[in-house]
Amino acid sequence: MTRKRTNPMTPAEALMKIQSVCATAEYCSSEVLTRLNKWGITENIRLKILELLIKDKYVDDRRVTESF
Repeated sequence: MTRKRTNPMTPAEALMKIQSVCATAEYCSSEVLTRLNKWGITENIRLKILELLIKDKYVDDRRVTESF
């Protein structure tokens, strides 16, 4: 059974959670944006988080493409 959050996820919480997700498997930028959207993160914040993930090498679309 999953717990439903009573408070919206903060940008910092979303960043930490998606970093953890990306550290365990390869995800392309569109998959990351979709996941952040499902978590209720606004578009502006989603794009900023994605920018940080790319900068810190958590997300690399070329690496994902080459793995196929």
